[in-house]
Amino acid sequence: MFIGDRIRQVRTGLNTKMTQEQFGARIGVSREVITSYELGRVDPPEPTVRLICHEFGVSYVWLKEGIGEIEEIPADARTLAAIERILEGEDEFVKFVFRKAAKLDKAVWDAIESELKEYFETKK
Repeated sequence: MFIGDRIRQVRTGLNTKMTQEQFGARIGVSREVITSYELGRVDPPEPTVRLICHEFGVSYVWLKEGIGEIEEIPADARTLAAIERILEGEDEFVKFVFRKAAKLDKAVWDAIESELKEYFETKK
């Protein structure tokens, strides 16, 4: 099995059941590019491999080399990795928000939850 087969497995399995177009949209490439990967015409570049792993929670070693299991990475681990990327980024406002949010107590989170639920209910 080559990487294209594993990409197809990610696209059609893991409760995703996506078309090539939908899968490509999630990682920022066209359906034609996904077709090329799956047929083995082109190997995906390293950033694309890493993005697929992150976006769909699959093991990098499995996707890249076919070693081990597809093993979905727990959502908490993906969330922590995303937060780490944000804090290493250049957007000072976003980093400020995350740092402040980490210090909020439960009462504040309860108030935020209530406000957000009300906000999104009005947007339906």
